Order: sequence, then structure tokens, then C-alpha cells
Amino acid sequence: MNISFTKTYSNVMVMSFENLQDIVASYYCIITGTDSDSGTVFPVGFTVTLPQPDPNNFTQYNSLTQQIFDDWTNLYGNLSYYESRVTEGINNIVNPPVTVKPLPF
Repeated sequence: MNISFTKTYSNVMVMSFENLQDIVASYYCIITGTDSDSGTVFPVGFTVTLPQPDPNNFTQYNSLTQQIFDDWTNLYGNLSYYESRVTEGINNIVNPPVTVKPLPF
């Protein structure tokens, strides 16, 4: 298997903190894996919760970019765990688990 991963984001939850407005508190991330060998696609979604911001080092909401969300996901999203779930999901589709059962008689 040769799996590539992409991330998409939605459902941004914002709050106010001290004198700052529209602070991102959490967001929803979907990691989608695509196996280039089989064409199998498998997504896994999860919520990323951010720590309280540093008022001295803060990016305004309107200045947020995909790269910032990618960086946050890498820092706070337990990315390796979700990538392993995607990989397992693709593997179960490409190579379905087989169970040996006794005959019913």
C-alpha cells in the first residue's frame, strides 16, 4: 500500500479571551487517506481542541490560513493515531479480515 493523506477543516468554534475576540477554541478535522495502488479512499474525522492563546503572539481570525490549521493539527491533533486508523481502515477494505468458523453442523 502507498497511502497519501490530506486534511480538511470545518466547524470552527471561537470564543473571547481577555481582550481578544474570535479565538479558535476547537475545530473539526477530516484526514482522508488514499491508497494509490488500489484507489481506496478512507476518511477519519476528529475534533482538535487548542490551548488558550498567548495574547502577545496571536493570529487574528481573518488572517488564519490552512497552514496554521495544519500546524495546529500536527501539534495538538494526535495525528499519528488518526493516520494509523485511516491506514487500518484502508487495509481492512483492501484485505478484508477473514475469520475461521466451525461448520454449523
